[in-house]
Amino acid sequence: MPQVWTPDELRSITGGRWLRPLRGQSIQPRGWRIDSRTIEPGDVFLAFPGRNVDGHNFLDDAARRGAGLAIVERPVAPASDPANGMGVLHVDSTQDALTAIAGQWRTRLDPRPIRIIAVTGSNGKTTQRNLIDGVLASAKSGRQAQGSFNNHLGVPLTLLLAQPEDDYLVVELGMNHPGEIAALAGWVRPHIGVITSIGSAHLGLMGSLDAIAREKSSLLDHLAPHPETGHALALLPRSQRRPWVGRTYPQWLVTETTPQPFNFQSTAEGTSVVIDEAPFEAALHGDFIADYIWNAWRIGRELGLETAKIAEAVRAIRPMAMRMEIRRIPWKNGHVEMILDCYNASPDSMRKALALLATRGDHDLEPGGGDGADRRVTGRRIAVLGDMLELEAFSEREHIELGRLAAEAKLDILITVGQASRATGHHAAACARKLGRRLAAEHHRTLDEHVPGGILDRLSAGDRILIKGSRGMKLERLATAMEARSAALGRTEADQPKSGTRSSPRGHMDVEGESCFTS
Repeated sequence: MPQVWTPDELRSITGGRWLRPLRGQSIQPRGWRIDSRTIEPGDVFLAFPGRNVDGHNFLDDAARRGAGLAIVERPVAPASDPANGMGVLHVDSTQDALTAIAGQWRTRLDPRPIRIIAVTGSNGKTTQRNLIDGVLASAKSGRQAQGSFNNHLGVPLTLLLAQPEDDYLVVELGMNHPGEIAALAGWVRPHIGVITSIGSAHLGLMGSLDAIAREKSSLLDHLAPHPETGHALALLPRSQRRPWVGRTYPQWLVTETTPQPFNFQSTAEGTSVVIDEAPFEAALHGDFIADYIWNAWRIGRELGLETAKIAEAVRAIRPMAMRMEIRRIPWKNGHVEMILDCYNASPDSMRKALALLATRGDHDLEPGGGDGADRRVTGRRIAVLGDMLELEAFSEREHIELGRLAAEAKLDILITVGQASRATGHHAAACARKLGRRLAAEHHRTLDEHVPGGILDRLSAGDRILIKGSRGMKLERLATAMEARSAALGRTEADQPKSGTRSSPRGHMDVEGESCFTS
């Protein structure tokens, strides 16, 4: 059952009209693109009228790159060169057309053995999704969402990635307004649903943690039984806010809560945990990773994988860029350890990142001198924290609370960046004084071109530095500057761990239209 669409089907599904018909009797898209720069021959180009860039201005570019079809919502003139036969379908809304086509494709997948897995949660969605994909890909055919495609654009594009021969598809569901999870889950109708956590991300948009919990749990209302097993599976977090408790579910819905991890250990290399009497070791850091490993194991078992095979797959997975990513940067006569976790930030993820920084330093040894003895690293703990966005009315309260956590995290230096983070720095310094601890705190309104250099001037070999803030703060610029300074110091980076195994490039895709992800 290849993904083939006839002109009549596309017109009927979208309610559109043809400005230029397809050259052939049908189209079998290689891909569905919202950025003309990514088009390959045979792709479909969806022209979105974006806030900054209008995709309708790039139809000629799409045609030159070999697009077989363009879907537009403005009655523009077709591309001037018809040589490649690019059809042009005019619809009322490109977004509605994309959603309708993806929904039809999801219906066509129903009789197939493919397992559709949806992941949502306040934190850790993409890490969890990547773990699941890494486990299943070790023995099955399938794919996961590209980048962080998890909103009204990214989810239908992910559904259209699924191929008839696939064993699985892992979809990520994000949100930034009430009702979004229910809408996205209604399009996906997953056979397996995972809620990673219930936390304070988007607290300002949702108003309360209970509202966030209800929003995330709406995923359960849209799970669908798989035709082969006859049941759907929901994996739920150990949260104090559990609106799914006491609800009545159909008999085919199996719900399981992530258990307390057995023999959990945090090591210099990552995380160790015992599941099904087997040791699991992951090069991933954070006290929440054990839960994510268990979820991936449970889904692997659901699809028939043996525990030993799953453990082997978990060992091969590497951290994703800018998500609790630990890098050892050559620096002068040693190394600086950088914890780069600036893809997003919320009060919960800030707490976890600070906890990780506070526990680092008990494992690492630097090679010794001529006597052959190793020496323990005793460098400083430094945190560069940017604003937590989308907290709205709760912003001041949460940034002040973050200051208390920073004061208790054994920091030597705290550097805050952004308007809201000023309160974090002030409160951290005050709390540190009350605790009888010395904490050097400084604040920068923005991370302009001069700030990174000043921060890097303070670093010494053996230091550990956490870089964390919301995506909009773009604190990864400090990591880039740090690596450039390391290279300028003339040190090799050959021993730096690589990240991103089996991962698409991460980051906000600025396209001729809209962003494909939310948090």
